[in-house]
Amino acid sequence: MFFVISAGGIIAFSIAILHLLRSCPFERCKFKGEFPSHFYGAFTTTFLFMGGRYDSIEDELDSTNYAFQTMMVVFFFFAVILMLNVLIALINKAFKDGDDTWRQTWLENRLRVIENVENLSFDIPGFRAHFNYFPDEIYYSATVKEVDDFKAKYPNDFINSDLANDKSQPVARDAPDATAITTCEKPLCEVKEELKQSREQVLKLQEQMQEQNTTLESKVSVLQEQNNALWKQNASIQGRMEDLHGMLSTLLRVKADSDSS
Repeated sequence: MFFVISAGGIIAFSIAILHLLRSCPFERCKFKGEFPSHFYGAFTTTFLFMGGRYDSIEDELDSTNYAFQTMMVVFFFFAVILMLNVLIALINKAFKDGDDTWRQTWLENRLRVIENVENLSFDIPGFRAHFNYFPDEIYYSATVKEVDDFKAKYPNDFINSDLANDKSQPVARDAPDATAITTCEKPLCEVKEELKQSREQVLKLQEQMQEQNTTLESKVSVLQEQNNALWKQNASIQGRMEDLHGMLSTLLRVKADSDSS
């Protein structure tokens, strides 16, 4: 918006200066200066006025053209005093906002990175089988002096404003020289408890599945042993049947020989 307003102001002054210096017909115009007669050249020359380039209007500045001189005074007030100071103020505000909030922005980005890494671990089968790759809670601790210095240095920080507006957040002081601030909204706490219960149920189901798997493996091994024993018995029976078949063939041959004799 600042640059749009600046460009609009320079265009307006370019048209006004062009009208004051070049509005007369060429055959009766007394202006002999170097100010361009076309719009783009007038706009460029007017823009370069802010850099101290007055070659094209030096004669008019020394003349008695009071309308043009008044226009130049208004232009310098708008471009040099007003708009440049507004630009400096905007740059100063941008740097001040960055200096006040860069720590919180960096902490939030770090939080998002940890969140993305933890969520990505769910996509790997078995990667979170033990559920101990990340802590359940992360506590940020600081001494009392560090907290007071932080509040004094960043009074408009969003963390301080949230802590001031929310009186339900507990402040734990486990030691006289340290404080730990924990925040937990009610819906988030309920979701967290549900997640813990779900995790316990999943662990129990895993234990039951492991026990059932162990039982099934033992039963399968017993069945395999019984199957091997049956195969051995079947082979033994087949051997005996072959022996009986041989004996029967021998008896039939002996009987046939005795009958023929």
